Amino acid sequence: MVAIVGLLLFGVLFIVGQASDTFTPKTQVYADFVVTSGLRQGSPIQLAGVKMGKVTGIDYVNVRYSCDPLTEDIGRYGAGRTDNCDKRLFCSPDGECAALEPTASDFMYARCVHDGDCALGEICITTEFERREPRVIWMGPHGVCARYNTLHHRVRVEMTIESEQLPLIRRDSRAAIASNSVLGDQRINITQGIGDAVGHRERILSEPSLAEDVVIWRMRLERVLDHVDEALLAISGLVAELSDRRTLVALKGLVANLEQISLALAERRGLVGALIGSPSYKRDFGVILHALGLSITGVDRFVGQGNHILATTDRNLGPLLDDVRATTHTLRALLAGLRDPANRSVVSQLIDDPDGNIVENLENILAQTEQITTAVSNMTTAIEGEKGTLGKLVGDPKLANDLGRLLDNLQNNELLMGVLLWGLEYYDVGIKASRSPSRPPRRVRRRRR
Repeated sequence: MVAIVGLLLFGVLFIVGQASDTFTPKTQVYADFVVTSGLRQGSPIQLAGVKMGKVTGIDYVNVRYSCDPLTEDIGRYGAGRTDNCDKRLFCSPDGECAALEPTASDFMYARCVHDGDCALGEICITTEFERREPRVIWMGPHGVCARYNTLHHRVRVEMTIESEQLPLIRRDSRAAIASNSVLGDQRINITQGIGDAVGHRERILSEPSLAEDVVIWRMRLERVLDHVDEALLAISGLVAELSDRRTLVALKGLVANLEQISLALAERRGLVGALIGSPSYKRDFGVILHALGLSITGVDRFVGQGNHILATTDRNLGPLLDDVRATTHTLRALLAGLRDPANRSVVSQLIDDPDGNIVENLENILAQTEQITTAVSNMTTAIEGEKGTLGKLVGDPKLANDLGRLLDNLQNNELLMGVLLWGLEYYDVGIKASRSPSRPPRRVRRRRR
């Protein structure tokens, strides 16, 4: 009997354990909510409507969420994208998930163009910001600096789920508080995602509850009603102004004046009416319009020619600039070579001559050369003019005849010619010396006929 009772007790415990998933491996994850809306311990956890665990703990926490502004909600999943901020939060420049403060009066905000115009702990509300953070709700004006908070007060819900179902929860999955029916108990429904799998004891992003959405809708409705009240006040003020007797009299007078002006123009009375009804005015006006059309055509042609010239200039300016750059590079290389201490050329010495000694010496040499040239020129002029002793000797025909006779006698006198040739050979300036490549050329002795 004891054995039978023990077997029955074991079977009952086994069946109850299987029914309550007591022997199934479990793991823990958590999610942070603003409002839990009556959620309690033991509430079911569902993934896409299928139960996978239950709530095992609810606690109140103050928490900060770190994020990366460069990768938060940007890019594709699995390619560097991160999802650390819940809905209606954005990644602040401080690297933490932030929430905008509630909207205040419009005149209490400082104007801005970008985030650099705002103080620490503020961000500029622009069209680019709303395009980058579409989940953030802002009901205030644009182009202002709005403050944000990075410390969040949340209700942390601990969830125990089956370990084998943990890989089904992804980084972009959302946990939302819902109810099975209108009067049913609260539950947590987790959506399926496509990102990386969530690990043990990690956070699941949360969705705002219905109560939070109701609060947001009420705030938006209140702001719309405020604008409606302002519009109604403006309309009532306009109606009050129109109901004033003086305003009505002024409006009636304005309408009467407009009627008189229209009648005068129709009957061609007055200067304006006469001009409008005059045929010559119409003709002149048509001529003016035609001239304006021709002028516009000429301006268009001029603009077209200017555009063509500018296009040609742009097309030719590139090669010209390349040539200028090449020439500049060559000049720089030449100047660098002249500035080289190892360069001992005359140009380099002239450039690097700080005292000006070389330039002064060159000037002296040129001055002396000019003097010598002048003296030779004067001497040549004097000789050609038979001035001086040398000029008279060169210009005297008798001296030329005597010199010619002397040379002829020397040529005919064989003894004197032989002595002269022997002397030239003795001093090594004769025929043998003329044949040596190391000696300067000399006149060859004329052979005897």
